[in-house]
Amino acid sequence: DPRMLRRIDMGWFILNKYYGKSDETPVYVAALLLDPSKRDAYIKQNWRKE
Repeated sequence: DPRMLRRIDMGWFILNKYYGKSDETPVYVAALLLDPSKRDAYIKQNWRKE
């Protein structure tokens, strides 16, 4: 059903939009830095080794 596919695509668009905004939020960064388990996982996943 083309209408259902359009709604699914729009849902993904909205999710991606707000997920991207969460990375820009200072509160998100503060929470990441204050929670050791999340901080370690984030650093291991996203920072390049030198």
